[in-house]
Amino acid sequence: MNGIILLQDPLVAGYGRWQVLGGGTFPPNTNIQIACPITSLSTGNARVKVKLLIYEGSIWATHGTKLKEYISAEKTIAPGASASFVFSHTTIEGTIDRRDVGVEVQYWNGSTWVTDGTEEWDDLYYVRPTEYSFEIGTPTINQS
Repeated sequence: MNGIILLQDPLVAGYGRWQVLGGGTFPPNTNIQIACPITSLSTGNARVKVKLLIYEGSIWATHGTKLKEYISAEKTIAPGASASFVFSHTTIEGTIDRRDVGVEVQYWNGSTWVTDGTEEWDDLYYVRPTEYSFEIGTPTINQS
């Protein structure tokens, strides 16, 4: 990795990675947006694409089965500037409810796309069917 792209957390200056969704829980087949802000540390304009990978979580420290992969349209990012890559995803029910997310940043070096960095986050969000539960209150009686 040559340090051209910095994955960043917009809430923590200089942190060096991005954070999405914050462990939200969504029913299956829910449309969600996953946003990835990328800051260029390049010395010139950089043509950039982002690959987003959605995995089923695992009981181990690594991810489980890959559920979906997205590639963004390319954007040109000036030195020191940021661009947000937004992916629309429909949640998928699986055998495990946790979802891990991976990101790969690619730049065009003039003749080919080069992978500059990858990151992966465990249990970024959860997919669970709707759970039903009710509490029954004491009936009231009134004279009519």
